[in-house]
Amino acid sequence: MALVGNKCDLRDRRAVERSVAEATAEEIGAVYYETSAATGEAVEEVFAALARAVMEEDAELEREQAAMEGPGSGGGPGAGMGAGGDDRYGGVDSGGRAGASSGRGASSDRVDLSGAKSAKTSGGGGCGC
Repeated sequence: MALVGNKCDLRDRRAVERSVAEATAEEIGAVYYETSAATGEAVEEVFAALARAVMEEDAELEREQAAMEGPGSGGGPGAGMGAGGDDRYGGVDSGGRAGASSGRGASSDRVDLSGAKSAKTSGGGGCGC
């Protein structure tokens, strides 16, 4: 989970002090980001970190399910998936690069998430406000 403060480009009109926002984020188990929709500052970073966290959590759940099913239950890593990996997210490869898979009606553009930090482990970020 992430707590995102927007309009960090308007420092002189800050309504919530950064320390209060960071404490609140810590209290609810979230990371804190400050962004600016006007300048685009840190917006991609937040989305990439959240996408990474969702993919990591989903992979962890799949590992837990596989462990509960035990050996001999068929399949194996990637069973039932297309060549690109997990098709639920439009195809995600082991490098964290996501893109549309065939048959989903989306474009074939790929988004590189390999440099994104996990929202669970990131110390947050933003535009240095």
